[in-house]
Amino acid sequence: MVAKVVMAILAPTRAGALAVVGLPIGLLAMAAPAWASTLVDRAGAWPSWSLPAPLERPGTSDLTYPSWFEGTADAVRKYQWLFQEWDVDYYLILSGDQLYRMDYSQFVQHHIDLGAHHAAHLAGGASLPVLLRGDAKPVARSADPVPGLYPIGAMVGVAFGQMPHHTLGHLAACAQVLRMTPWRMLLAEGMHEMPRGADLVTDADDPALRVIACSGAPRCGEAYADTRALASTLARHIPADARLHVSGCAKGCAHSGSADITLVATRDGFDLIRHGTARDVPVMRGLTGSDLVANPSLLSGAH
Repeated sequence: MVAKVVMAILAPTRAGALAVVGLPIGLLAMAAPAWASTLVDRAGAWPSWSLPAPLERPGTSDLTYPSWFEGTADAVRKYQWLFQEWDVDYYLILSGDQLYRMDYSQFVQHHIDLGAHHAAHLAGGASLPVLLRGDAKPVARSADPVPGLYPIGAMVGVAFGQMPHHTLGHLAACAQVLRMTPWRMLLAEGMHEMPRGADLVTDADDPALRVIACSGAPRCGEAYADTRALASTLARHIPADARLHVSGCAKGCAHSGSADITLVATRDGFDLIRHGTARDVPVMRGLTGSDLVANPSLLSGAH
């Protein structure tokens, strides 16, 4: 028996082109049906594909509509009811930025033939282990590491998670192994003293660790301001236990979660949000970078 497989492609942006071979397609589009049809047309004629009825709310085509998907997981959650209605055995879920020319049917069949881990668990009616049911509580999260020396080597940070190639080359020459971490830091194994360099964050109290910023202008065409220059200037005014997020636009790409202080660049200046995300309602609008540098108390509301 041939398994019925449908691919649900979740396209959160206008970028990219649909290029899929070998599987029927279900498209959950963040944009309007007209955009979705154009995207499929540009991809050319494929052996087999089907576009389900538009899943957008009737009469809405504005990408700023508040009920559009906020990522792949959100789209899957909102349309679980649809997946359950379709007569399908397996789903392959991809984000819009993962589209490229590839025969996914071979990928899926290989997964099924090997009885891959997740497929086997789902087919067997997976359930939580006994220890994780009822009143079981997860282990408390440990504190995030900070720059410094550890038994295995030196942990070093880089401002805004970006490192010049010459700095990376220097670390690679000094360390036995370089390991990436989830905290925008590198673990240089085998080092017994902290490396030095203007591009490295080696002090746990460095103000650079208190700020988050996207690439900003001119590096990003969507950004309305140079986010990193402003974040670097304001960093010393941020308390050690607080975080400042400076976003070049309302998408908040560098940090989707809440921050103590969030600055969002717009055509009319910066919006200021306290204890929220780049998508929340600001308490002040139209601030300039000069305003904020000259009067950093605006950030905390102490003005």
